[in-house]
Amino acid sequence: MGKFAYFEPEDLSQALDLLQQHGDEARVIAGGQSLLILIRQGFVRPAVLISPHRIRALREIKIAGGEVVLGAMVTQREISSDSIISENFAALAQAASKVGSLHVQNLGTVGGNLSHAEPNGDSAPALISLGASVTAASARGQRRVSLENFFRGPFENALEPSEMLTHIHVPLPAAGAWSVYLKHVMRAVDRATVGIGVQLQVSSAGLFSNPRIGICGAGPQPFRAVEAEALLQGQRISETLLAAVGSAIAAACDPFSDSHGPADYKRKMPAVFIKRALRQAVSATRQERQD
Repeated sequence: MGKFAYFEPEDLSQALDLLQQHGDEARVIAGGQSLLILIRQGFVRPAVLISPHRIRALREIKIAGGEVVLGAMVTQREISSDSIISENFAALAQAASKVGSLHVQNLGTVGGNLSHAEPNGDSAPALISLGASVTAASARGQRRVSLENFFRGPFENALEPSEMLTHIHVPLPAAGAWSVYLKHVMRAVDRATVGIGVQLQVSSAGLFSNPRIGICGAGPQPFRAVEAEALLQGQRISETLLAAVGSAIAAACDPFSDSHGPADYKRKMPAVFIKRALRQAVSATRQERQD
């Protein structure tokens, strides 16, 4: 592993100034679960590493302005055990609890997971389904990017060289909203072969509304299945609807074969998962109303 300078700034402005100063030669290191592997294997050779772990503002979970704001340095373990998250965003809590081993969850951060832009990352599909956006900050200022537009390809994101992801913004759900994250793996500690996040509402008449679907592992980057969402809006669950939605999701997938599984398998699995999620949604909301 090559030599590099290492900085631990104590406030965000210092971190952003370092990024501005060193540009393409600098990398932000969060939990290090992904970046250190790439450095060891020689895929990236940064001259400067900037660790924001001393920046308190990036380690907070708070409610502000109708949304929950996650600092980029919040760990997966902190997310899965946080009462605000579990009460409002079941899909996000479930995704965080399924990221690798407990050791990885204790060290890995949500900002690092998203910035790594891995096609199989767990955080992305759950957060896409929840309508999340991120703050990209630099010494020049800040901008908000919808998470569904943040990923540009395998391990590529929308951040510019002098920018870092500082916060994740998740809108508080509407009354009656229900969400879930489903993941298929060979072993519990593996990255997702395919993962799917779903958020929607089910009316007392059994009609779906405001559906959002995020998918990982079935394309070059995590994505939102907008065509399938449109089919669900205002409809009641039926075998015909499930088949149509499954077909729409399969058509939106563009997977590649790798060690996680063949492309054809990855194209079929999201269709299986969306049917499972919709059945769970109907069953769960019926049970809540009976209780």
